[in-house]
Amino acid sequence: MEFTHKKIEELEKAAKPNLAYHNGRSYYEFEGYKLDRITQVLKEELDEKGLDAWRKRVGDSAADLISKNAMARGSAVHKMAEAYINNDCTCQYDNEVLPFGMFERMKPALDRISNIAGIEIPMVSEAYGIAGTADIIAFFDGELCIIDLKTSTKYREERWNRKYYLQEMFYAMAFQEMTKIRIKTLVTIIVSEQGDLQVIKQDCETWEPELKQVLTQHMKKIRSAM
Repeated sequence: MEFTHKKIEELEKAAKPNLAYHNGRSYYEFEGYKLDRITQVLKEELDEKGLDAWRKRVGDSAADLISKNAMARGSAVHKMAEAYINNDCTCQYDNEVLPFGMFERMKPALDRISNIAGIEIPMVSEAYGIAGTADIIAFFDGELCIIDLKTSTKYREERWNRKYYLQEMFYAMAFQEMTKIRIKTLVTIIVSEQGDLQVIKQDCETWEPELKQVLTQHMKKIRSAM
């Protein structure tokens, strides 16, 4: 399949943050300021009792190993998916059998993407002083969407995906700040090691109020610490 790429002029012209590293921690720089990452903000602000309980149950060593393997798996699948929609996929990954199999399961969902505005796009919200990188901004089923690619060990229940939707909502909100164009739909594409493919659409209006509440709470903590 040949994917179409169609730049959005407003996004191309918008000033974008740069990812930087210091003392082992990553952050974004924008117009001389250091900005927190949306992933880190959500990690700090959202209740992760379930994750803490899992880590306690399996032990720190096992949890660290599982997390490391999951990150490697996710990075490999992302690399293949991005090459595919960039029309640059050789599809020869002899040393990455599991990620390649997961990528193959993901392809029917990727084939619903068109008019790709950008892949791995740095995004910034000047209103909240936070930045991040959106996986894909493109049309999905004929509608401009924020598209996020995820991998999982098994089928993900809806209650586990709250952080995903809030992260995607941030990209939609930052996109509107940067371009004055409103995106209405978030798309999460999840493939599991067991072969499950989930394509989940969410309405931005559902998640925007909660995200603003979380970001406002984060800003208050920062101001109180000054």
